[in-house]
Amino acid sequence: MGCAAGDMTRRWMRFCLLAVLLTTAVVSSAVETAMANAGGERNADGQIPEATEGILDLTGHSLAGDGTVLLNGEWEFYWTRLLEPDDLPVYESRAVGMKFERVPSIWSAYREDGKALKNRGYATYRLTVKLDKADAGRTLALYMPSVATAYKLWINEDLAAASGKVGRSKEEMTARNVPDVIRFVPKGRELQFVIQVSNFVQRKGGLWEALRLGNEEQISYLRTKSILEEACILGCLVIMGLYHIGLYRFRKKDPSPLYFGAICLAVGLRMTVLGQTLLPYLLPDMTWQTAVRIEYMTAIIAFHLLIRYIHSQYPRECSPAVRWISLIACAGFGLLVTVAPPSIFTQFMLPYQLTVALPTVLYVLVVYVLAAIRRRDGSLLNGIGSGFFGLTVGGDVLYYNHLIPSGNFIPYGLLGFMFTQSLNLAGRLSREFGRSEQLAHELVQVNEELEDKVRDRTAELRASHDRLERINMELTGLEQSRKQLLTAISHELGTPLTSIQGYVKLMIDGVLPADDRESLQLIYNKTKILDRIIQDLFELSKLEAGQLQFRFGDIRIVPFFRGLAEGYTVQFKKSGLRYELELGEVDVEAVIAADPVRLEQVIAIFVTNAEKFTLPGGTIRTSLKPGAMPVTQAPAIRLSVADTGPGIAVNDLPFVFDRFYRGSPSAGKREDGAGLGLAIAKQIVEQHGGVIGVESRHGEGSTFYMLLPLRHAEEGAV
Repeated sequence: MGCAAGDMTRRWMRFCLLAVLLTTAVVSSAVETAMANAGGERNADGQIPEATEGILDLTGHSLAGDGTVLLNGEWEFYWTRLLEPDDLPVYESRAVGMKFERVPSIWSAYREDGKALKNRGYATYRLTVKLDKADAGRTLALYMPSVATAYKLWINEDLAAASGKVGRSKEEMTARNVPDVIRFVPKGRELQFVIQVSNFVQRKGGLWEALRLGNEEQISYLRTKSILEEACILGCLVIMGLYHIGLYRFRKKDPSPLYFGAICLAVGLRMTVLGQTLLPYLLPDMTWQTAVRIEYMTAIIAFHLLIRYIHSQYPRECSPAVRWISLIACAGFGLLVTVAPPSIFTQFMLPYQLTVALPTVLYVLVVYVLAAIRRRDGSLLNGIGSGFFGLTVGGDVLYYNHLIPSGNFIPYGLLGFMFTQSLNLAGRLSREFGRSEQLAHELVQVNEELEDKVRDRTAELRASHDRLERINMELTGLEQSRKQLLTAISHELGTPLTSIQGYVKLMIDGVLPADDRESLQLIYNKTKILDRIIQDLFELSKLEAGQLQFRFGDIRIVPFFRGLAEGYTVQFKKSGLRYELELGEVDVEAVIAADPVRLEQVIAIFVTNAEKFTLPGGTIRTSLKPGAMPVTQAPAIRLSVADTGPGIAVNDLPFVFDRFYRGSPSAGKREDGAGLGLAIAKQIVEQHGGVIGVESRHGEGSTFYMLLPLRHAEEGAV
């Protein structure tokens, strides 16, 4: 058991090391990407190129050699004007209403006449880029991030891209917010980017994310890298979510895996509409309104599920009132996102972050601190994971309120939180495994003691059961024998008794003389019939109940059968019948195991029946031949008695060996009898392990036979 526990510990250590390496790689890549997005590549002088008064001078900065460039800095800005390249003057002459504003930024960060602009409206941006001679004539690419909330892009007077539909009012515009890569070949060393932007549908507007310029390979690589990073994190979130929901499916007593799995799925779904917007990319027909509702609704649900998850882990450290407040807030903001247009509910993002999101993260940290102070299981790791998650939530709050240049860190924070949960799960499983081993060892000892007691008690019960079963079988046999005997007596004794009573009554009444010998002889014959019936019934009942004793011994069947047959010769001559004895090719030393008295009784029954139903002048043949048992084909002896009587009808053959069968009235000569002889013979033959049967055709006589298994000859056989 110790070895098994050690093996499990080593496996968990390897798993944890692998998880640490994976998490470190993903987070490092995310930080690298965030830093690149915030600053861009430096030129040969160690400076980051930046636009000044609408011009970005890249002379001396080769895109292929020095890397990509963020188009940050001062752009020409035309508020409430939608201008195309032909409408704009050359740089040397200032246009009416033109000023310089920093990009990236939202419109409310710009001021006009001392007042901040509104985030709803439309504007035109222009930037002139002077390329290094090494980049002239080469294929370049521009990464267009999410723009709030529709744009149209010209490069050197050529319309290069558009997202949504730009308009001067909410009715004219169509919102769409999907990043894109635009590839182009510059005609000279100077580029001019003109971008029209309009927003009337959400709380932020303008070029609020940085544009990046580079050669085709660089931009494609960065875009692909970002997609793969998001897909990797999304896959981890989905797998962990489904895994924890599966755990809850098999153990519903603990709801914490259900809440944690639902959080993973909610955050994963939110990722698909942010960053590289994988879901709208895969579903081109998805509207911007649907995507933004998914973004907001998943965040609301995730924070409420986080409260429930914490309560399921540490109920003593949590307050039920907080859970209800979170539920009410989730329902209220969720209803607002569902029924209100984005232009309204997006305005409530900052109030939601300040009143729900950040308090939720602080509440989680407080609960984990209390749990750690009280030394609850897993509280330290949970505190570390939730702290990391809280930092990423705070970073995203600052990012989406345009206080820091990079964001979208929540998925990475949740990945770290998941890692701490996996460690907690490992510790819990290890502890449970140790307790299970200890309990299993104790149960083995208890079971061994119980097995000894149960074994002794079972032996006593089995012996008692066997005794009771034997007694019950004997009583059942006796009861069956009694019922059968009573039934047979009531059925078969009625006729002889009626005849006797009738003759006696006639003598009493004087109808017949009291000394009438003929009548007295009839009465005597009837009493003999009654006596024979009673004896047969008793014998048959004992046979069927297994109470009749047999004295088996080895018998040499040839001399035994020949002796019996010779005794019938005189009897048949008196009856006017011909008698034949047939001995087939049977070994003189052939031996069977039988009770000689009972075997002779069976042959006597066969012979008596043959004599009854054979008319004078007829023939009775007894024969002894080799045979085989029907099923096993084992060697056997076939003893048979054949007559030339009227035979048995085909319909009567199945009932010949039933009790009280005496043949049909059409069988010819018929003697009175109980019809029990053949039933007795059948029971005796079966007790010898043999088979009894009859062969007959109506009008051609009958052959009754029995098959008895042979045995090897032994000394002392009769």
